[in-house]
Amino acid sequence: MNFETTWIFIALALSHNFPALATKTEVDALPALATKTEVDALLHSGWWLDSDMSLNVSHCMWLGVSCDDSESIIKINMPDRGPHDYMVTRNLNNMNFSLLPNLASLRLPNNHLTDIIPLHICALQKLRHLNLSHNYLTEVGELKSLTHLDLSLNNLCGQIPHELGSLVLLTYLNLQNNSLQGTVLEFQMLLKLNYINLAYNHLTGNIPNSLAHVRYGFFQGNEGLKEIELSKRMSRKLMTVALTPTMSRELMTMVIPPMAITFIFNLILCSCCILRHRMTSKQLETVEKNGDFLSIWNYDGRIAYEDIINATEGFDIKYCIGTGGYGSVYKAQLPNKKIVALKKLHRFEAEDPSFDHSFRNEVKHLTEVRHRSIIKLHGFCLHRQCMFLVYEYMERGSLFCALRDDVEAVELNWRKRLNIVWDMAHALSYLHHNCTKSIVHRDISSNNILLDNKFQAFLSDFGMSLLTLWLLMRNAMYIALEW
Repeated sequence: MNFETTWIFIALALSHNFPALATKTEVDALPALATKTEVDALLHSGWWLDSDMSLNVSHCMWLGVSCDDSESIIKINMPDRGPHDYMVTRNLNNMNFSLLPNLASLRLPNNHLTDIIPLHICALQKLRHLNLSHNYLTEVGELKSLTHLDLSLNNLCGQIPHELGSLVLLTYLNLQNNSLQGTVLEFQMLLKLNYINLAYNHLTGNIPNSLAHVRYGFFQGNEGLKEIELSKRMSRKLMTVALTPTMSRELMTMVIPPMAITFIFNLILCSCCILRHRMTSKQLETVEKNGDFLSIWNYDGRIAYEDIINATEGFDIKYCIGTGGYGSVYKAQLPNKKIVALKKLHRFEAEDPSFDHSFRNEVKHLTEVRHRSIIKLHGFCLHRQCMFLVYEYMERGSLFCALRDDVEAVELNWRKRLNIVWDMAHALSYLHHNCTKSIVHRDISSNNILLDNKFQAFLSDFGMSLLTLWLLMRNAMYIALEW
């Protein structure tokens, strides 16, 4: 065997054992093999209909899928409540995300996802954007390398997951409308975080100084959370400017004087507000001693009793849109153009202790629960001369009325009716299992299921609801969760 033949055999052996030295045809086949693996992951997930998986259509053209130039999947963005919602079942565990190494964005809002975020999602090295809002997730998992995380309107409970404090690249964090408890994390390692929303949870304690620059509106709805004093909030902003490495002396000269003036002005304004608040508190104490209570608000806290009276012209009959067993419902447009529904207790029923108890019971429970399928209470007035509740307005009224109307009954097809059943099932599950103290509604009927303009269902009328703990103490026998 000559020298040239020996080198040919060595080259063939190396090309067989080392892919880096393989033939050009084999190298060109590697991207195609990787793409096929990703397509197999989509096919086995069961997330798409057969019509979306036609061999004549590239997987990059499937609903919600985006690819790069090599047809590798980089984004999955499934729409909210589309026609696929009840024809396919999307379960996070059905998708093998480990076969999607280039996935950078995953958006699955309102897809009825439950339980915990799987580990194979947390292990994705290139995943930067994760939106799983409007679902029923209960745990977060070991997430890594994210810049955008939206888990709002889920069933997260317990303390804020400490794993979030290690997401050093995070710039956006939305955890509003969950059931999180305990104190707020410092988030000292999240130096790039410029948006955080923790509103409408059950958080307590003080807002950390590291979040003093965040607008207080992003913490509202947490009754046990104490607001940071304005002076500390402003000093935090000044420290942020002073510690910026790229800030030049000239820019500091331009920025600090206006901020100092603003600080002094806000300090004076805050002192006036505190003085006014103390005077108002004294008035409220006097009112409460007489057995009356008034608390009317909305998202900006500016609804007043006078606005309600003016909007209905003193509850004129022309604004009445319905009458129930112990009250009438009025439609009113407030000065901020927001339309609300008012349930007013009749004066005769207000003198009946049972009706009064039912009315106060509804206030108690609706101010404690927060769920997307439970009617939102904007405010209430409990006064011996005038008792009413301020609700979010539902354009289509009750399910009972929709089913009785021939036109709306046709429009309310089976898919929409299934949506209603789904919404009510999750609302009841939330009341029974996710509230601090389980609540039994006791009056589920088509009259108490309200529909908005998109036929989304909302559970209402908590006048007969009771805490299960109280029920069990009162009755030794077995009590079903709903009757």
